[in-house]
Amino acid sequence: EENVILDIINGNIKGTYIHKQRRKYSGKKSWIALLSEVKGKVIVDEGAVKALKNGKSLLPAGIKQVDGYFSKGEVIAIEDEKGIIIGKGISEYNFKELKSVIGKKNQREAIHTDNMVIFENV
Repeated sequence: EENVILDIINGNIKGTYIHKQRRKYSGKKSWIALLSEVKGKVIVDEGAVKALKNGKSLLPAGIKQVDGYFSKGEVIAIEDEKGIIIGKGISEYNFKELKSVIGKKNQREAIHTDNMVIFENV
């Protein structure tokens, strides 16, 4: 193709661009992010999304809904109210226990920050 270099310089790029991963995860977080099987999901409110992006653990107070059947120690997806998966983490509750504490304050964390990955660009 003619003028390929000029097209690239002018921002007229055809094809796929793969962004460099900015964040490197520990072995455990890499497994959570890339290799783990998701057993369920939680839908969280906007306040929880903001807290998670700032490195906080997920608390039951920020959870709006629990879907799926999972045990304590299994990986679940974290979804915002728009239906976008913002992360994944290891649940500290089984699905029945977590459903019983949805929206409640002063409960132990649902997912500890050390056992969670929040995806960039969300």
